[in-house]
This record gives sequence, C-alpha cells and structure tokens, in this order.
Amino acid sequence: MTAADTRKLTYKSFEMCCYQRIIKVCWRDKITNDSISDKVQRNFTVGGITKQRKLQLFGHVVCETRD
Repeated sequence: MTAADTRKLTYKSFEMCCYQRIIKVCWRDKITNDSISDKVQRNFTVGGITKQRKLQLFGHVVCETRD
C-alpha cells in the first residue's frame, strides 16, 4: 500500500460512509457518527487492521528468511 492509500483508509469519513451503506442510513437522516458506531459495534478501524496485517506478513517473511 502506498502512503496515499493509508491516508485515505485512516480517515473516519470513509469508514463511516461504508457503515452507513451497510446499515442503510441515508446521509439526509442526520445521524451522528457516534450513533452509527454504536449500531455497528466495531472497536477497530480499517487503517488499524491494515497496519496489523502488514506487520503480521512482515513477521512471516522475516521468519522464513532466517531459515
């Protein structure tokens, strides 16, 4: 992933837009991001998951190169 991709994923607006589509909330309904987060019940972010998986992959690559 490039730095631009990472920056786009870390924005809460992208994530909230996806959650709104999942729970079928229109932007005109004026529902806050906090209430959407409560409905979805996610305690992680897309950017955080991406970073964690990249680090896990790096750990596997490092272990394979030691052998």
